[in-house]
Amino acid sequence: VIIKSYADSISTRPVAIPGLGRDDLVLYEPGWFKDNGHTYQNIAFLAQDIWRPINKLSITIGARFDYNSQIGSQINPRLGIVYEPVKNSSVKVLYGRAYRAPGPREQYATFGFAYGNENLKPEVINTFELAGVYRFKNFSNALNLYWNNLNDLIYAPIGTEINPDFMDHNIGKNVSKGIEYESKLVLGKRFQSFLNASYTISENTVILNGTDSVYNHPDVAPFKLNVGISYQFYKHFFWNLNMFYRSKMEKFYAPDPN
Repeated sequence: VIIKSYADSISTRPVAIPGLGRDDLVLYEPGWFKDNGHTYQNIAFLAQDIWRPINKLSITIGARFDYNSQIGSQINPRLGIVYEPVKNSSVKVLYGRAYRAPGPREQYATFGFAYGNENLKPEVINTFELAGVYRFKNFSNALNLYWNNLNDLIYAPIGTEINPDFMDHNIGKNVSKGIEYESKLVLGKRFQSFLNASYTISENTVILNGTDSVYNHPDVAPFKLNVGISYQFYKHFFWNLNMFYRSKMEKFYAPDPN
């Protein structure tokens, strides 16, 4: 069992720096709208245990307790089951939960046209994974299925002026699911190659006018492929050839509240 504790204190005091946008419009003036700086404290305790009921099976159980001065307490468990059905192989079932507390800018400051909200909830994510690995001499393969559920997304709405009506808020949730494959081949001491590919479906769900609005999460490419080879021609010197491909992705989406 591992138990740890720590405390952090953060105090941020942005300097008001005026900026100009198009047509010489005032773009922003960073600063606090409540008090002049804020101090955050976070205390955490962690515990974890690994149990091996049989030779080829291990079970990891753990949890982390956080107390944050801004959002209160959070408990985040984790569970891992690893089984080795045959030699040089493993199957893993993993679960974990984590959170992200809103930062000082998101709660108490203005930046750009974003206005903080001291009543923000933390973002909380639950992750599930099923993974399999098999190694045969110098060749290895890994396959991973995953599902992530992120709740209370923090969103900074778009406006044309610094206005409390356009404050940061918790807008909804994100669900990401997908599959990943990776292979590696090592030939001798000088040559190795790798290939990894992934396919992801990532969607945000927000409540607008009492109904759910679903859209693709920006900056997440559904398909990605990475292939490469490496050759060591001299001690500490390598030749590398790499190719990376990603499919089209959404660059930006602004939910319309009207």
